[in-house]
Amino acid sequence: MHNHFQHHKYFKKKIPQGLKALFVNYVIIDLAASLFTMFLPIFLFEFFNKNIQAVFCYYLLVYLLTLLIIIFWSRKLNKFGFRRALKISIFISVLFYLGFYYLNQDNLFYIIPVSIILFALRNFLYWIPFNVDFAKFADDQDRGKTMGLLEIVLSITGTIAPLVAGFIIGKLGFNFLFLLGAIIFVMSFIPLFKLPRTKEKFSWSVSKTIRKIFDKKNKTAALTFFSEGAEGVIFVVVWPIFVFQILKGNYLEVGFISTVTVLIVIIAQFFVGKKSDGSAKSKKNLVKYGGFSYALAWFLKAFILTALHIFVIDIFHKLTQIFYKIPLNTLIFEKAAKQKHLIDEFTVFREICLNAGKIVMLLAILGCSFYLSLNWLFIFGALFSLFEVFCHRNFYCSLR
Repeated sequence: MHNHFQHHKYFKKKIPQGLKALFVNYVIIDLAASLFTMFLPIFLFEFFNKNIQAVFCYYLLVYLLTLLIIIFWSRKLNKFGFRRALKISIFISVLFYLGFYYLNQDNLFYIIPVSIILFALRNFLYWIPFNVDFAKFADDQDRGKTMGLLEIVLSITGTIAPLVAGFIIGKLGFNFLFLLGAIIFVMSFIPLFKLPRTKEKFSWSVSKTIRKIFDKKNKTAALTFFSEGAEGVIFVVVWPIFVFQILKGNYLEVGFISTVTVLIVIIAQFFVGKKSDGSAKSKKNLVKYGGFSYALAWFLKAFILTALHIFVIDIFHKLTQIFYKIPLNTLIFEKAAKQKHLIDEFTVFREICLNAGKIVMLLAILGCSFYLSLNWLFIFGALFSLFEVFCHRNFYCSLR
């Protein structure tokens, strides 16, 4: 793959060893995660006897604990380094999925709290080191194309995994799927042996971290990341359960629709990846127009009534997501790389805001779920998508 893209000048420079290691690790992890992207919320929904509020509370506790760990423990990453943190996160992920493998109504009050703790620890130990290392290793001239290529490969795994997961659940049950996920996570450990050490040191105290979050200079950056987290949690938690209800509990249909919609949009990702390495104006235009279309797709999801509606509108949503998220993520990684020695502080800043957005959104939809049907919760996704686009137009972050 590397030689092919190098030969056709897709990348302008040689791909660093660290980036290749991260790339392969993330692809394997996403393969495991893609088995559960649609089905973990559905599993919890069924396990909690179709109590949607219990599912929202589960994720609320996960992100609340993640937020607290990031705020109070980020400096602890200095002691054992990012590479070791990534490795430990893999081990924790394996324990997380094995926990669900053994979950039943008798051990509910032991396994569920432990799974919440493991989920939060994995979020902390994986995403901060991954984002810091990715921003450091990716070259400025190829960052957008790297994001585009990553999205293409993830789309391929995302194409296969939901269909496989739906088939496995239908034939063998959730337990076999959790066991398979744990095995794939073990495999993701291998590329990390080739990951170079990075010398980054998180220097902020807890009080300084909080001050930076609420600093007026960082208002637009904080609100951008806050909106990103708030909108994203709708896709992670609400959408899978909504689709499951519309399709009347047919696991294979859920997997099939997820697979076909991803297949249709793969080609567009090459185009957007290249466009995302253009001028800053080009990236911002993609974010602007892609963001408005993305918000429109969320709005349309509120009116879904049939499987055909899911299919058509989800294709539109995934297309707009490509034109919106790839240039947006490229701009974010560029801003992270420009922070130089404060790159880890920038990443922690972002993760705190993302998780705060998720918490506020989950509180909002938890309250509204007693009075509104699930489809109307997609309006929140539309509103926060528009807010994110508006904030990003005036994005500024001063961490020094």
